[in-house]
Amino acid sequence: MSIEAIRWALNAAPIPRDRRDASSLAVVLVGLANHADPDGRNAFPSLARLAQYTRLSERSIRYALRELEKLDLIQGSDPDIVAAYVKRADRRPNGYDLAMHRHDCGQSG
Repeated sequence: MSIEAIRWALNAAPIPRDRRDASSLAVVLVGLANHADPDGRNAFPSLARLAQYTRLSERSIRYALRELEKLDLIQGSDPDIVAAYVKRADRRPNGYDLAMHRHDCGQSG
């Protein structure tokens, strides 16, 4: 868990407020931040874990992850890093890095 990543997700991540899905994007981003290191890297919670945190369906989480990638707030992390933590290939979730370098809080609304 990273307080720095969670703080960024809650206060500085530039999620546009005028989007219908803004709250879903925000809660999924906080869920990822909960698993990231202090630099916002190497977050790899499972979809089931994110569903538990967010109370969203796995389908909604997949959508939110795609949208967060389109907004350049997250990107896929190195699969070798995930493999170093989760040895069984059939149990490896996707890994994500948070774009904590984006402090441009250009939120509308």
